[in-house]
Amino acid sequence: MKLKSKKSGEEFSLSSIGISSGHGEFTRFTNEGSQVKITLKDSEGRIWKKDLSELMEEFKVTPEKAKTVFDLKEGDTFYMARTCCGEIIAVEQIWFDTTDQRLARSIGGVFMTEAELKRDLDREKARVYLEAHSKRFEECGKDQYEVCYDPKDGEFFAIKCCGCKSVHNIYFSSESEAQESIDDDAKYWEQLFGVEVTK
Repeated sequence: MKLKSKKSGEEFSLSSIGISSGHGEFTRFTNEGSQVKITLKDSEGRIWKKDLSELMEEFKVTPEKAKTVFDLKEGDTFYMARTCCGEIIAVEQIWFDTTDQRLARSIGGVFMTEAELKRDLDREKARVYLEAHSKRFEECGKDQYEVCYDPKDGEFFAIKCCGCKSVHNIYFSSESEAQESIDDDAKYWEQLFGVEVTK
């Protein structure tokens, strides 16, 4: 990565990051009274060690923003789902900024990559399966249960909720019914949440 000084205009290439311990070249990170230093090499091969706080003031590093479907320009490629012989397939297309394309994008039907599209299709198939095969609780205003995922523990669990239903959640009339769905339909819950649970 190259950095340019706002003060001098000099360019540096970032060669390593570490902690200065006062014993020569730094090799490890520690928070026990050490200062964070960064080693920079300029265009002439000179080495500079900079304090992180100084570096943050002197250099402005802006991370590249990932391109989204809302950044598409005429001629860019994107993916949409189409049906062919009864199968849903991913089709690469060219963005012409037509009304149909803008409408598809506004309802979530346009994807930057084939992998994103396939993930979305898998998620939607899982939602349809779970809605069709679960003992859904339809009565609004009474206690109900929904399935959640804990990324820390890597597990699904049932949680009690009350009040009005959210459009996209799948509700159950008891904790045991929700847990039964977690146990019996684990593959579909994984697809819905976009995770892989290993036990």
